[in-house]
Amino acid sequence: MFCRKCGLELFDNAKSCFECGEKTGIEGRMKTVFCRKCGVELFDNAKSCPECGEQTDIESNAQTSKEKEAQETRSTFKGVLMVVGLLIAIWLTYAGLTGFWRALG
Repeated sequence: MFCRKCGLELFDNAKSCFECGEKTGIEGRMKTVFCRKCGVELFDNAKSCPECGEQTDIESNAQTSKEKEAQETRSTFKGVLMVVGLLIAIWLTYAGLTGFWRALG
């Protein structure tokens, strides 16, 4: 894809030209990330920074997103387990104090 104003070749998902700032008409499709070397805004599938040329790790960006999802799932599961464990502990304590086990035997 090329800029309509200055003719610069752009990434296929660029929202605007890196040279002149002309909008490309692609809005809100991609999540943005930043170059770790110079801090310029990049798209999550950019192979390199248009400003400094630093290579990006496309797979790393996608993997990081998947890792965050997995971490959130694990955290939720741990929270549920803690609540269930706490409820069991409360029930066992109550049953012990009220003589529930002796009544069964």
